[in-house]
Amino acid sequence: MPCDTIRAKINGPLNGTDVKYLRELIIERNLASIDLSNSQIVSGGDVYYQNDEGEFATKDNEIGFYMFAECRNLKEIKLPLSIAKIEKRAFQRTGITNLEIPENITLLCYGAFSNCDSLETVIIGKNVEKMNQGVFYSSKVKNVYVYAKTPPTLAAYMFTSKPEIHVYAESLEAYQATKWADSSYGGTLIGDLTD
Repeated sequence: MPCDTIRAKINGPLNGTDVKYLRELIIERNLASIDLSNSQIVSGGDVYYQNDEGEFATKDNEIGFYMFAECRNLKEIKLPLSIAKIEKRAFQRTGITNLEIPENITLLCYGAFSNCDSLETVIIGKNVEKMNQGVFYSSKVKNVYVYAKTPPTLAAYMFTSKPEIHVYAESLEAYQATKWADSSYGGTLIGDLTD
């Protein structure tokens, strides 16, 4: 990132009012990099986003519905280590380039990272159990590193870019026996990860 990139590191609790302000900084002030690794998402505060589907507020330990959707200036984010779920379209149409899903996360919801034109590398934490339809639909992902030794359950249109999917060598056969090996769900499986 260039030297003039605006960055923020946030510790402690974040409610809807805080998220709403972060969205304004990203959209209006070009905040491009956010480190939330030592923060916690908590219920309360203002509605941070609204559209035809409704108004959205924060919930404890969740990256909520549309939380950073349409924030195209957002290029880099470190997610809170405490979250367990990333909701529907939370990062749809952002400018993020690389993504690491923390180990506490077990569920990635519909279209969470869809239409991210700059997203190339994804690291999926070891405890992800389920990935709903189109999590990375129409994103330009090239490489996915999956640290879950048991293949997470997949729904359709997961990786439409057909990336290389790196899994543990010892787990390759298990992945090949699931939808991860189906080209309409994933990409090319490679068993090259080691402990």
